[in-house]
Amino acid sequence: MSAVATAGGAESADNLTMGEDGQPSRKKRTRNATQMEHNRVAQQKYRERKKLENRDLQQAVDMLTAELAAMKALEMRAATLEHAHRALGAQLAGSEAELAALRVEVAEKNATISRQVDQLAGQSETIASQQRVILDQHAKLRMQEEIIANLKERLRVNIEDAYNSAHQLVNPDPASVCAKMHAAVRTALESAKDMEGLQDTLQVLSKLPDSMVVEICKNILRTCRDLWPDLAARFDARFPQFAACAARASAGSCATAGGTLG
Repeated sequence: MSAVATAGGAESADNLTMGEDGQPSRKKRTRNATQMEHNRVAQQKYRERKKLENRDLQQAVDMLTAELAAMKALEMRAATLEHAHRALGAQLAGSEAELAALRVEVAEKNATISRQVDQLAGQSETIASQQRVILDQHAKLRMQEEIIANLKERLRVNIEDAYNSAHQLVNPDPASVCAKMHAAVRTALESAKDMEGLQDTLQVLSKLPDSMVVEICKNILRTCRDLWPDLAARFDARFPQFAACAARASAGSCATAGGTLG
């Protein structure tokens, strides 16, 4: 800034001339574009520096104001605590009986808290046991999910094998295939009744009416077509008669020996 002021002073001295009355007068000063740009930049820097200085000063003032307010609050709090301390001291000094009663009350509260701690410990153990049960159930669910995924993969392989074997058939009859599927599901339900731990449930499944077995067949077909649409598309392309059968099944007109598949 001093360099700018010095340059400005020198420039002002150069701009002075003698008037007709013998007094110095200032001649009109002209600046080129470079000088005007330098002057603008210098003024902008000066304003920015002043702005930063004012901001820093304002921040310092705000910080000091906040600290002063905090100190006043602490002083008020200290005075309040001191007053309460003196009042409590006077109360304790004036009543030994009240102090004894307070000690008894504290002892009773300690006993109550101790009992509550014991209860909480028992509840904590119960919660921990429940958490272990939940974790065990989660582990079983994960195992079941793995088993289901494995069974899906095995089913996909079996369907793939069945598709490959179907290429050897010549004009297979859809009704015959549906009847075989119905019989296979019925056989599976009847053979499952001896599984350990599920005898009662599976005993009922083994005696399902044909209409419900047909519903199971429908669900199997839908699931297989949803899970492996590529196999379904290949099979429909290889055996158009089954594609037509599937369309009729969707409309509820594909009859089998036990009901309607679709």
